[in-house]
Amino acid sequence: MYQLDDLGLRLKNSRYQTYTYSYPHKSAYSHQSAPVCLQPIWAAEDRQNLMLYVHIPFCEMKCGFCNLFSTVDKANQFEKPYLDALRRQLDAYKKILIDFKFSRVAIGGGTPTILSIGGMISLLKILKEFVGVDFHEIPCSVETSPLTANSEKLSLLREFGVSRMSMGVQSIYEEENNQLMRHQPQCVLSTALDALYQSKFECVNLDLIYGIPGQSVSSWVDSIDFLLRWAPQEIFLYPLYQRPLTGLAKRYSKIERNDLYFKFYEAGKKVLEDAGYQQLSTRAFRHSSYRPSSVRAYSCQEDGMIGIGCGARSYTRNYHYSEEYSVNQSSVRAILQKYIAKSTDEFMYSHYGVSLSIEDVKRRYLIQSIMQAEGLDVYRYAQCFQAAVYDDFPGIRQLLDFGLASDDARYIVLNSAGMKLGDVIGPWFMSDVVKNAVSDYIYKG
Repeated sequence: MYQLDDLGLRLKNSRYQTYTYSYPHKSAYSHQSAPVCLQPIWAAEDRQNLMLYVHIPFCEMKCGFCNLFSTVDKANQFEKPYLDALRRQLDAYKKILIDFKFSRVAIGGGTPTILSIGGMISLLKILKEFVGVDFHEIPCSVETSPLTANSEKLSLLREFGVSRMSMGVQSIYEEENNQLMRHQPQCVLSTALDALYQSKFECVNLDLIYGIPGQSVSSWVDSIDFLLRWAPQEIFLYPLYQRPLTGLAKRYSKIERNDLYFKFYEAGKKVLEDAGYQQLSTRAFRHSSYRPSSVRAYSCQEDGMIGIGCGARSYTRNYHYSEEYSVNQSSVRAILQKYIAKSTDEFMYSHYGVSLSIEDVKRRYLIQSIMQAEGLDVYRYAQCFQAAVYDDFPGIRQLLDFGLASDDARYIVLNSAGMKLGDVIGPWFMSDVVKNAVSDYIYKG
């Protein structure tokens, strides 16, 4: 039996905490006492339904809310040596995995489309060689930005078989983006949206942020309405997080997150639902007319992920690892230089990661399931762990007691009120071990 503290106290005293999009966050990783050989780690895993994530840690600017591993590289000075290191890392994984198959590919960052055309061609070719199939055969998603989403690069990605593009818009108003330490003229945004639309990707996803200093509910709805003109297949709505060590954390002592956040969330949800969008998770909305063409199933709760690049995470069932994590720009560049200097053999070992206890493996399964609209499959949980979820976590009944979820004997599903409180419910499932590790990282900076 694993303990959960009282949800009622969290609802009363701390309505807003953090977005639990992964578990545990990389700030819970640490330097390993000895190098961990990756070959036996992956030999014990099912390698026939993997995800490949490729991290390009370069951006045209460092946004104030961003705590991802990234750095500004407008001149592409890191491009060639970084892509050479990516190739060596992929060569190492051929030796580590031996027999493997990917169900999906994602290229993120940073901003992958900051690469030159030549760099993008090199990246796509080496990934296609490694994956072993054309990207027309498996879903491939790429992140972009309004300043780098030009027609030439988008056409190249479409030609290579990329099916989904995701672009962070955040706001249509320059003054609101300025509050986020983000330069983005509206004319540039409109041009990028036109280019995305004309490139005819199967799916276009657009991200927006609410809770920006000076933002009103009216201006928030304006941003959503503006994007709906292009009829994107998906839209993600994020509250503003003032994450430790970021630009916003340095600019503002504290950005107050009050009940206005609920009004933002509710207004955005209503506009999207009225426009035909269905809620997939605490953040994601998809238009009801869109059905992804790929039928290959991938479960983030159960299937492994290979992360390529400096800043990418990889995970098996019990071990999660990456290169060192940092937000501080001087540290990011030092870590990046170490990555670029690595040999193929050095990529066969992990030096930074976390081994998950069975308790945290179960907590991860809960978090990755309950934050999705379909909810937690209690039968599948029992199959995976030979235990009943209510026996392992009896405190989950608090979700039902507070009217935040339902249980139809097969699925525990957050209702509308529960989805709205996802930033409390997600962290509620975290173990003390993980919470303490994250706190230690923030303290050390």
